[in-house]
Amino acid sequence: MKLSSFILRRLILLVFVLFGVAVLVFLLTRAAPGIDPIFAYVTPNTPSSAYPVIREQHHLNDPLYVQIWYWFWDVLHGDLGYSPSAGMPVSMAAAIFFPATAELTIAATIISLSVAIPLGILSALKSNKWQDHATRLFVMTSSSMAVFWLGLMLQFVFFYLLRVNGLPSLPPAGRISPDVLVSQSITHYTGLNVLDSVLNGNLPYLVDSLSHLVLPATTLALVSMGLTARIMRSSMLEVLGQDYITMARGKGLPERVVIYKHAFKNAMLPTTTVVGLSFASLLSGAVLTEKIFAWNGMGSWAANAALANDTVGIIGFTLVTATIFVCVNLVVDIVYAILDPRISY
Repeated sequence: MKLSSFILRRLILLVFVLFGVAVLVFLLTRAAPGIDPIFAYVTPNTPSSAYPVIREQHHLNDPLYVQIWYWFWDVLHGDLGYSPSAGMPVSMAAAIFFPATAELTIAATIISLSVAIPLGILSALKSNKWQDHATRLFVMTSSSMAVFWLGLMLQFVFFYLLRVNGLPSLPPAGRISPDVLVSQSITHYTGLNVLDSVLNGNLPYLVDSLSHLVLPATTLALVSMGLTARIMRSSMLEVLGQDYITMARGKGLPERVVIYKHAFKNAMLPTTTVVGLSFASLLSGAVLTEKIFAWNGMGSWAANAALANDTVGIIGFTLVTATIFVCVNLVVDIVYAILDPRISY
């Protein structure tokens, strides 16, 4: 099967997966006891006298199979209900909060891969030597630390201690400093502060956005890089023991060519799966990190919705998360074919 045909088939299957998730979400919205579905379509300022009209408009008095048809129709038109915790419709909340989480996830993934993959390769090449032991100790320590504790420690060291000693410090929270927000005006094209500042050619906004990104992105990267480095080490050790690697070395090829041209791409296959799942998990909202660093993204929205018993917001977040996971899984399968042309779908 050609890759294009595989992608088309997966896109079709993606529709069925999302349909199944949507049905479960609908049942949680309408069939769960104690949840009145009308609260998905009203705001705190909606008068109670308007409730009968709203019930009739959204067919909430009809049988369940009729309701699901009209609910799907609303979802396809971007109407996922009103999230009281966000103070806006769910679709609008997702559009506002998602870019912040995407920016944080991309930065954390870049940091994680830049450290984890070289460490995994080094650990495999220096197996059972001091470099291997030091690398394994580092990744085990980083992956064992609780994300909330690590975030607070980074704030304590790189903001509080540096500031009290009169040294330059990193911002402890937020996406942009208030004074920069007031003094520097940019046009937001994507919602990603770093990218938008580049597109606007605004250097002060770019520098401030990057400085706010360092601590939360590093927190997520340190926690997630341990698994990636361990998988990379294991994959490299397995690949380095293959016959074609022995033959490449026997032909007198430079070690650098053997490692990075022959072994690296094959070793990246299992690592790609881990990176894809990690990226999807982070992209769906790193709740604790976003709360600690006051990063107004999907994770913060989900946490606020849970604390406020905002079922509509939680269900909307669930739909967005499911979409992210199925899309990332598709991308991972495509990357497989790019890394290893022998893979046939």
